[in-house]
Amino acid sequence: LSPRKLDILLKACKSVKAKRLFFWLAKRQAYSWFDKLNVENYDLGSGKRVIVKGGTLDKEYLITVPEHIAVGTKG
Repeated sequence: LSPRKLDILLKACKSVKAKRLFFWLAKRQAYSWFDKLNVENYDLGSGKRVIVKGGTLDKEYLITVPEHIAVGTKG
């Protein structure tokens, strides 16, 4: 993926949940382009968001993700 194209798409995206989940997944998968995007350049809102009820809170992106996926991730 092109970091420049991702930058355009992420800045146009209005969904805080989608952007947080995108960054969480990208970091978890250690994509090479992830380090070229500065998370601070995007509006990720404030407060916590729930992706899955009863999941595990990722402290970096403040989203609740499925516990079985979150195991072994930093946060």
